[in-house]
Amino acid sequence: EGMVYKEWNRKYHLLPGWKPTPGNEVYRCMDFGATNPTVCLWIHVNNDGEVIVFDEYYQREQTIDFHSGVILSKHTEFDYRLTFGDPSGKQEMLDYATKGLYITPATKTQPGDQGWVISGINEIKALLKVNPSNGRPKLFVTENCVNFIREFENYRWAEKPANPNTPVKDRPIKVDDHGVDALRMFVVSYRPSNHSRRRKGRKRAIQRARSSVTGY
Repeated sequence: EGMVYKEWNRKYHLLPGWKPTPGNEVYRCMDFGATNPTVCLWIHVNNDGEVIVFDEYYQREQTIDFHSGVILSKHTEFDYRLTFGDPSGKQEMLDYATKGLYITPATKTQPGDQGWVISGINEIKALLKVNPSNGRPKLFVTENCVNFIREFENYRWAEKPANPNTPVKDRPIKVDDHGVDALRMFVVSYRPSNHSRRRKGRKRAIQRARSSVTGY
């Protein structure tokens, strides 16, 4: 009751141990925290446009020096394109950049009047839908991402007031949502470039000119 991602089904969306072939393009997305965990997800988008979350990092009450050291040391065999993060965390982005971890602000402005939270949720829900023609969704998560899976399965809508005349917008409960927030930042920001479309559907995010110091 109240589950945000009712489309989620382990039968279709959960993968056993898997990761991309060395040299493949990989993305990261991050949610910053202190008392709450700092989260980083590793994502690969294959030639069919399927989004695969294949690793996670969850850690509370550590320094940016510690977080960046662990994150940069993992999966060095891949070609990293972009790392997306919460655009409100400008200071965190500047601090991570001094450690060599450059973070691109997620695209907060979304079309329509839904706002970027609901817009991102709807994009994830669309990726979760199973295509009846091939029996496959567009979003997969590997079984080693235990914290992310727990959050995903427990992410709930806030209860609406008992009075039906009270206006209220749909909104999720802000508890244990750091991994799902990180994925949302990815899906609202990732767009394949025209160059990638010409290369047999290979997916790639649009590159932005950015400072070598700040990563913006």
